[in-house]
Amino acid sequence: MDDNLERIAEALRRIMTEGGEGNFAIMTADERRNYYIQFASECGSTSLFGEAVSNESLTTGNALGPRQEQRLEELSWLPPEDNCTNYHREWTEDHDDGVRALAGTVMQTFREVYGIPPEQPIEIELNLDELDS
Repeated sequence: MDDNLERIAEALRRIMTEGGEGNFAIMTADERRNYYIQFASECGSTSLFGEAVSNESLTTGNALGPRQEQRLEELSWLPPEDNCTNYHREWTEDHDDGVRALAGTVMQTFREVYGIPPEQPIEIELNLDELDS
């Protein structure tokens, strides 16, 4: 079983079921090259907004080539636009199988676009918004 896949799926579940309205998770595969994918959601939501880093946030030596950008789009990421400088997409997932499939897409993006080996650990920063008391 892929530890990264399970940890990513768990982080996605948690930002949809815990905390408050400003939950997010940032998955970083290579901090030095700034390769990351991030998601935002809120407690009780079935909606996840995801972003995969684009050349806007990458240095020239780590920039994505045309084939990598094409692969992002093949994996259903929408290209950057005025209101979002990263590749992005909104997912609606109301079943655990959908969350696991989304985690699989994240891993596929890291491997096939950013060239991250499957065995390399993915760092996950989980931020759950505190509820007002």
